[in-house]
Amino acid sequence: MFGDPIDADTLDGEAIVLRPHWQYAVKRSGVRRSRMCCNVSKNAAPQLHAVASTWSSCVELPVQRIFLGIAADLGNTIYGGDATDAYAHAPSPNDTYLTVDDAYMEWYKKRFPGKPISRKYVLPVKHALQGHPESGKMWMHFIDNILIKEMGFKTTTHDRCIYRKVIDDEVVYILRQIDDCITQCKREETAKNIFNIIGTKMRFESEKEKGIIPFEYLGIVKDYNGVDLKQTSHYIGMSCESNIKRLYKSHNWEATISTLDIDVEVNRVQVQYPSELSINPEIDKTSLHPSEENNKKVLFPKALYRPN
Repeated sequence: MFGDPIDADTLDGEAIVLRPHWQYAVKRSGVRRSRMCCNVSKNAAPQLHAVASTWSSCVELPVQRIFLGIAADLGNTIYGGDATDAYAHAPSPNDTYLTVDDAYMEWYKKRFPGKPISRKYVLPVKHALQGHPESGKMWMHFIDNILIKEMGFKTTTHDRCIYRKVIDDEVVYILRQIDDCITQCKREETAKNIFNIIGTKMRFESEKEKGIIPFEYLGIVKDYNGVDLKQTSHYIGMSCESNIKRLYKSHNWEATISTLDIDVEVNRVQVQYPSELSINPEIDKTSLHPSEENNKKVLFPKALYRPN
């Protein structure tokens, strides 16, 4: 991830130096994660914003629905996979360095006793950092090189997040939302092999030595990109119930969850916001009122899962 620490005074004027911060999260699976990110605000990194090209590929909603329609038409099953620390496996965008913090100092002194280190040192960034404005672009180039150039998948000019290939007379499609991938095919073994090949081609040298494949196989998909999926032998059902329930929970509206009305067949989503404030005085009252942002959160899953 990083090169050996060097003295910041030795850098030229073109080098971009960022400040680190640690991100802690609990995934939906319950797994706790911590990772070093970078502070790329304009105040913290004005030089970076002057040269950075900020964009990343995200699947368009019509293309996602087309993918599901193709799966239903061909009678394919959709399987999921997730790249582990995706950005960290992509190359660094440019001549970038990260300042040393107390956590790194403590780790370095234990790992390399006797080697010099100080807060004046910086770390050469060898791979894309979470939070860097160009990391999404670097990841897209990295994963496209694996899927298209090395594995022989084809993508489209309109949307760069859907891929197709025929493997042993079996038509295979992949849909990618950043690092969350789903593939549709006839045989589960095909999906496992594809995800295993991607992970094998992503690996660091240290992961090769330890036999680690940085790509998790998730099995038959039950939800993807905000959509609940019900896969049967006759149809693929879509709904947004889980998404809206998470919205209710985030605003402490569980008591009114019975007012949620979802009808997939007539493409109708009706949400009644609570008319009374929560009895918990510690909750900010403004978070309990409907707002433009909350309305967007409700309209998003409606647009995402509509069957037309």
